[in-house]
Amino acid sequence: MNGIAMLLDNYEYISFDKWRKWSFRDKPSENFDVPENFGIYGIYLLACFSDSLTCKDFDPNKIPEEVIYIGMSSHVDQRLARSHKAVRKYREDTGDNFCNKLWYVRAYSTWSNMLKDWDDIAKAHILFYERALILQYTKTYKSFPKYNNL
Repeated sequence: MNGIAMLLDNYEYISFDKWRKWSFRDKPSENFDVPENFGIYGIYLLACFSDSLTCKDFDPNKIPEEVIYIGMSSHVDQRLARSHKAVRKYREDTGDNFCNKLWYVRAYSTWSNMLKDWDDIAKAHILFYERALILQYTKTYKSFPKYNNL
């Protein structure tokens, strides 16, 4: 097992969910009474797939070539609910204005952005995982995900 795969196998503080269609993403602020600034640190990936992947788990050691963006946020759900530069560029480039082929997967950490004592540690971990995923993708496909260089 190479170094990146070993790092990705040992995610200590995050867990990935399943691929979901962009147009069906959650909007937690509409469902729960939570403070506007509360969030969970996490990572998300955007990909362009032509078929249904809703039942497939994401494997960080086998990142699909169709991934177009890898990002992180201190409020991952809020980040996915708002306008996104990579999504705007995807729509412009593909003409898929309703994002019918755009999918996302996210990973939540165990840290909220309200834990001030852990803020820098949480950010460092999430940045590390994001960069490890980008490195894994780049080593596999010899380029960055399409919209990570915007």
